[in-house]
Amino acid sequence: MSHPLAHNSPSPRSEYPQTVSWLLRLTLWGLMLAAGWMVFSQWEQIPHLPLFLYGGVVSVYLIAERRAYRGSPQNSTRANDALRYWLAFFYYLILLGAPLFYTFQPRFNLVFSLAGALLALAGTALRVWSVATLGSSFSGHIETWPNQALVTSGPYRFIRHPAYAGSILQTIGLPLILNVWPLLLGCAVLLALFVRRIQLEEIFLNREFPGYQHAMQSIPRLIPGIW
Repeated sequence: MSHPLAHNSPSPRSEYPQTVSWLLRLTLWGLMLAAGWMVFSQWEQIPHLPLFLYGGVVSVYLIAERRAYRGSPQNSTRANDALRYWLAFFYYLILLGAPLFYTFQPRFNLVFSLAGALLALAGTALRVWSVATLGSSFSGHIETWPNQALVTSGPYRFIRHPAYAGSILQTIGLPLILNVWPLLLGCAVLLALFVRRIQLEEIFLNREFPGYQHAMQSIPRLIPGIW
């Protein structure tokens, strides 16, 4: 996700190798089909409320993000960002893996399920707020466009990367809804990937926009008062 800046210089666009990209996609499609089949086949033996809650939270996220996204310009300077695909892979691994794990070992604690739903919805609200604030400057890539202006309104008044913070809250909350504890290890991997991507993004932004670091030095990256 690119922060809106005001600098541009030519560079080639880098994409993940096509073969690896297709392997990742096939893995996720296979996981989605497996999760759907297991939920269908085990429907009579598993508690339904957590699944309805999970489906509702995921639906709210997908609809809200789709409505907030405005598209982005084409003439950008883009960083080599293969890490983006691993972030997407582990994010959807958690999203699709949670109902699959749930069918193997269904457990239901209402307190944890509601806490997970609130956490995921809070993350969704923060992410959608960030996407809407950036407007056409939001992107899934690390990139900049000509004549961009630095945005310090909305959630960007408080942290530099609120969309990442929202995604992190989502991915912690979703496994909690279904009480799928093993996937919290996947959340830890995803958190490490987000931290690394933030570091790479800021290196790129400092190079493409020399005033970025000075402008952002009073705003924490992800957690106010910590980092």
